[in-house]
Amino acid sequence: VGDLLRQVERVDPLLAAGQQREGTRLLAAAMTACVALRLDLDAPPAQHEVAVWLYREALQGGVVTPDEAGRVLLVCSLADAPEVPDSMSREALEDARRMLLATA
Repeated sequence: VGDLLRQVERVDPLLAAGQQREGTRLLAAAMTACVALRLDLDAPPAQHEVAVWLYREALQGGVVTPDEAGRVLLVCSLADAPEVPDSMSREALEDARRMLLATA
């Protein structure tokens, strides 16, 4: 979890520099890796498989709440967006921090 927290902390300067898309991609990677850790997996699935994986494995397995699953899906969607509003990327940063701290 420590490595993922460090990855998330690298996002704040990216957001301050106007690089919301890159920052959001890092957050999506950290959040899905966090879920994988909770499932005792080495890595999360490919981006296009995350929604079904979250439902089948993580949500039904009780390692994420419905709220966490929704936030992970939102951040993964934002990571693919051509433009990410600053307010949404900042909210995603806080969501990632909370999720990782809850896992530590």
